[in-house]
Amino acid sequence: MWFENFTPQTAETSLCQWGAVLGASLAAAVCDLKTGRLPNVLTLSFAATGVIYGSFRAGLGGAGEALLAWTIVALPYIILFLLGRGGAGDAKMMGAIGAWLGIQQGVISLCCVALVGGALALAKVAAHAERKWIFRNLVTSAYVFMAALAGGREGWRLLKNDSPQSQRQTGQELTLPYGTAIFLGVCLSAATVHLWIR
Repeated sequence: MWFENFTPQTAETSLCQWGAVLGASLAAAVCDLKTGRLPNVLTLSFAATGVIYGSFRAGLGGAGEALLAWTIVALPYIILFLLGRGGAGDAKMMGAIGAWLGIQQGVISLCCVALVGGALALAKVAAHAERKWIFRNLVTSAYVFMAALAGGREGWRLLKNDSPQSQRQTGQELTLPYGTAIFLGVCLSAATVHLWIR
């Protein structure tokens, strides 16, 4: 395949990659907390340098794996954005993390960020004054999502119809600066990779 000649990671390259990802995700968390956005100048330049770094390490195969990892890691967040349930900046930042870390470590980071994001969201809901109504709305949304998956192409209309109403009802009260979840999830994934997987 086109990335067969991708060289195995050494401790030095791995440290460089994780250092870059931790630094960029910390910058993303600070930007998100201050402005509520993850700027393109950060997410897109970080993704581009990840592809360039991959090509320097392993030529065309390294650049190809970085692009594939960008796609795989960003895809869940792209779907959430298209359904009106996530930000484009989150998707671009997660893709950039994938481009830097590669497929295996990028997927580990994706899982850790999702776990941390879910935990932060549940904590925010639990602290909210109308938590019973919000939990009921979340259960309803999960049911609609499962029905949409089971319904195939026609089922996706349920998600489109549900999204604007849910957003109107919850308003801005439940927004979560996801840059923080990304940074904390990257910290968790770095610890997971270096302490348990290696």
